[in-house]
Amino acid sequence: MFGQELKKIWKKERLLLIALIVFAYTSTFLLPQIRSVTVTHDGEDAFGTRTGITRDWLSRYGEDITPQEFEKIKQCYSQSLSAGQIVISTEPYFAENHVFTYDDYLSYMQNALNGADGYSYDALRKMRDFISANTEYSAMYYQEYERLMQDYENSIERKEYANEMKLSGRAKENAASILSTLQQAKGQGSLLPNEFVFYANRYFVNISILCMILTLFIAAPVMVNDNGSNIRQGQYSSKTGRKIYRLQYLSMLFSLSVFTAAILFCYLLLWRSTGSNDFFNCSIFSFQITEIPAFTDIEYGKYIYIMMWLVFVLTNGIGGIVFYLSGTSHNYIEMLMKTLPVVFAGIIVSLSLDNSFFNTNYLFRLTGIRGIEIVPIAIVFVLGIFLNAKETHKQYKTQL
Repeated sequence: MFGQELKKIWKKERLLLIALIVFAYTSTFLLPQIRSVTVTHDGEDAFGTRTGITRDWLSRYGEDITPQEFEKIKQCYSQSLSAGQIVISTEPYFAENHVFTYDDYLSYMQNALNGADGYSYDALRKMRDFISANTEYSAMYYQEYERLMQDYENSIERKEYANEMKLSGRAKENAASILSTLQQAKGQGSLLPNEFVFYANRYFVNISILCMILTLFIAAPVMVNDNGSNIRQGQYSSKTGRKIYRLQYLSMLFSLSVFTAAILFCYLLLWRSTGSNDFFNCSIFSFQITEIPAFTDIEYGKYIYIMMWLVFVLTNGIGGIVFYLSGTSHNYIEMLMKTLPVVFAGIIVSLSLDNSFFNTNYLFRLTGIRGIEIVPIAIVFVLGIFLNAKETHKQYKTQL
């Protein structure tokens, strides 16, 4: 009987439609995020260069940088910078453009990129080529190395300033208290790049929205079809018929759980292709991130898995509510009128996971409560179970 209920859910035409939706959604909303944090090695990509430097520090010093290790980092910068300075001092083309030091070069670069009068991007590119050809480092390397050192030195101040500007009331006070605790425990923070965290967050938020949409195709059709054909109550013997609602609910829950787990696993593998797994042991309290985490002990890998669990639980909660409402519907129009608002509400809850467990999360800014993102998902999940447990009991008593 359980197998028969599963067959009702997993029809070939439904599977094909789901596959088409997943393909279109992935191509449109998920692959661009993957490409945004996929490191390139052409020397022209600031994120790739910065991530390469960070990865080198990770291999040398571990997930966190101590003040003593930072002094070594500054020494390495000075040594590498001297090579670039020699090129600037000996190559006449730099003097022709009034560039005599590396600081002059950085100033010229900024003006050229901003299109200032008297500064040529072609000249900038030629100077950059001189530096790259005569040292083992590119000009982009020096720029990003310096940016990382500045981020490290100003990490706490940047977080305090951002918290002051973006938050107010209880949320600002709680975030400031959390920052003080984190600073005492972890110093300036880990090496984790900002992009890996927040692109990952938006990536799984988008996956959650996809799961909300696909819930309709798994949780709703069977009950509507059986109601429309008037066979749900009498398709088995009376003893089994008293249990049919529970059996159908468990079949849907099993199908939705397996499907969601498979979706999340495949998308996790896709995300790992970015190379971010090197930073899985880094705390999300990072000197490259201006946002303040809500908790002190969340590592990047754990953060990814927590997001996956939240998506999984929310999907099953919405699926339970959709299943219950479809059981009260006798045709697809009626079912859609009842379930589409629920799916829309699920999407709203999904969007509330943006910047999860950081002080910039909307619900935290509104309430100042750490971990508040979990509450709406828990409510949805419990409501889905409660409605179907109540309906199971009702069906059983009705048929006695």
